[in-house]
Amino acid sequence: MSKPDILWTEKEDNLIKELFPHTSTEEVVSCLNTAFGKKRTYNAVKRRAHILKVKRSKEMRKILFRQFMKDHPEVTEKMRQTKIKNFKDPKERKKLSEIVKKMYREKPEVRKKMSEAKKKYYKKHPEALERLSHIRKEFNEKNPGLTKKVWGEYIKIHPEHNEKQSQKLKKFYEVNPGQKEVLSKSRFKYLSSHPEFHEEQSIRKKNYFFWNPDARTEQSKRMKKYFDDHPEQRELVGKQSKELMKKGLLKKMMNASAKTGRYGSKPQKHIKNYLSLFFGEDAVILNDHEVLNGMEIDVFIPSYKIAIEFNGYIHYTNYYKTGSLKKRQKRDKIKKEKLESKGYHFIVVEDIEGKLSLREIEIILDEELKKIIPEYKAPQHKII
Repeated sequence: MSKPDILWTEKEDNLIKELFPHTSTEEVVSCLNTAFGKKRTYNAVKRRAHILKVKRSKEMRKILFRQFMKDHPEVTEKMRQTKIKNFKDPKERKKLSEIVKKMYREKPEVRKKMSEAKKKYYKKHPEALERLSHIRKEFNEKNPGLTKKVWGEYIKIHPEHNEKQSQKLKKFYEVNPGQKEVLSKSRFKYLSSHPEFHEEQSIRKKNYFFWNPDARTEQSKRMKKYFDDHPEQRELVGKQSKELMKKGLLKKMMNASAKTGRYGSKPQKHIKNYLSLFFGEDAVILNDHEVLNGMEIDVFIPSYKIAIEFNGYIHYTNYYKTGSLKKRQKRDKIKKEKLESKGYHFIVVEDIEGKLSLREIEIILDEELKKIIPEYKAPQHKII
């Protein structure tokens, strides 16, 4: 049987109503005992507050919870372990996600509050954001293309989400018109000082386009439309690439992206893979930009000083109807002259009608390479 509390006075009740919501229970107890000379206990004050229907404020509850977690590290560890256990179990994870989705549907303001709280937390604790980005990076390295694949599948099911995001961006750029230029300039500065980041980016894009092949054509269409609507942005990109070329960084960036195999047409990639069977994979370079100071060589074999160009029907017809055919042919001529002046063997595979098969390309290459290297033998393989 618990002892009945000593009678509470009206003054004591008023003090509890005033102090209890914004201070800890210990402080309320000490105030009561000093003010009225009575020995009130911790539990008695809590019971009295419950009878008076006095509740803690949200801020105070947070403070007390943090303090409790600090004082009891075993509880925090137990909570962490249960979280991990639930997350590993797919059924539990599905249940949790459904509960959260339901809550966000019913109370959209909670989602806003959560995102604001996260932003505030990461501003105060930048080390936590670094830790999170490191974990994500490790996960992406272990599972290349998985996050993009999941995101691609999600967008297919929920295309309205992708539209919402694009609309948000449009609104943001409408409100802040100068922000787009600021972002592009800052990105350009970062890339010029970190060319190795360009390689990482190109690997990510390669993985993304591998899982979403339709995205590449969609992106090129969007880019073309955007540059048609904003010719000043096209000029800006041109200026930035010229600056990079002056610094000698464009070559590094292009070679880094070429190593990933992101760039290059299907015949160019096939030539590279086919010749790698005889010369070795490291001996054959796809899309080299260093030999001719920025001008591209489709396939290059440095050990034998052999440069190979695949000229498709675009090199012989005015495909884009912009009068760029003469420029392209002039560039091809300059490229040939430069390579021959440096003492390189120059092989051109011409596909005037755009109907050459991969086997026909191989036959042309075998004939030309036997003239340069007598010991050359055509690699035996199957075309997939």
